[in-house]
Amino acid sequence: MLTSVMARLSPKIVEGDNGCWAWTGATTSRSKPYGQCKYKGRNVLVHTLLYELLKKPIPEGHEIDHLCRNALCCNQAHLEPVTRRENIRRRLDYHKAFCKHGHAMTPENIYTNPSGRKKGARNCKVCRDKRCHQFWLRYGRRKH
Repeated sequence: MLTSVMARLSPKIVEGDNGCWAWTGATTSRSKPYGQCKYKGRNVLVHTLLYELLKKPIPEGHEIDHLCRNALCCNQAHLEPVTRRENIRRRLDYHKAFCKHGHAMTPENIYTNPSGRKKGARNCKVCRDKRCHQFWLRYGRRKH
């Protein structure tokens, strides 16, 4: 049975340079999609299915955390069962450590908005400088 499931799923898995097994098949319709497939007549998440088939059952009250932070990865070496609380804590810690473009949010790379509607918001200096540069290229110096 395992071989038939793997034979059906493996053409939709691509191994990346970073060790992730990226799912290229159907996905959920969330803002951050997860791979999904049909198994025993119902839709299941691919990373959860493969973890349970290739590694071990997920303990009661636990869910799978992607250690690589790639929601489409189904490599069991990148997956770990954790409680919901721990999964959320890790996600928040990761988002505090990196901007959405992957730049490290170190003290040297953080711009804190001094005023306005988003006063106190932390922003990535690299991304901010890039946005300012693009704005300057697009609109240049305006004549009054």
